[in-house]
Amino acid sequence: ILKPDVERLLKIGIELDELRPVMVAPPQRLATALATLRQTYGSVENYLTSRLNLEEETLTQIRHNLL
Repeated sequence: ILKPDVERLLKIGIELDELRPVMVAPPQRLATALATLRQTYGSVENYLTSRLNLEEETLTQIRHNLL
């Protein structure tokens, strides 16, 4: 979760510990999801650009936030 998102959640009374169960997934489930995206779209990036219509600028920001 990004800092602005956390701040918004806290303002409306939602604590991060309440969200944790829905924000986490077992490693095998994530691996399966990524494998499905790669099999269907060729890559996760292709999925994000072709299916979700994200622009390169958005992908760059996502990479910056995650890495």
